[in-house]
Amino acid sequence: QLPPGKLAQGVAMKCPGPPENSRLACFLENALVREARIWKVPIFQNLTLKGTDISPSCYEKTVLWIAEINSQFQFHSETFALSISILNRLLASVKARLKYLQCIAISCLVLAAKTNEEDE
Repeated sequence: QLPPGKLAQGVAMKCPGPPENSRLACFLENALVREARIWKVPIFQNLTLKGTDISPSCYEKTVLWIAEINSQFQFHSETFALSISILNRLLASVKARLKYLQCIAISCLVLAAKTNEEDE
């Protein structure tokens, strides 16, 4: 007898029955509700990022700068996308000042590279 979650080689996994399907559906629905509740996106208000002095053009320049650095280091496109996702999540959560934006952005790229790029 194998422990739950372990499969013997060559043994097909059984399809769950109706009770397990409804539990899975409930779990996924709860996960979506939770994600919708906690997900934040940066909001620009009065031509600056809400609560900061970061304008859309400064944000755009920063994203393009990160894209350039990503290209120079020949990182994967997924690394760039993850770095911008991290940047957006951070800017939505923290009131960042314009003078720290490049430092924050490069830190996001480093985190993304540590996650996605292989050691060489």
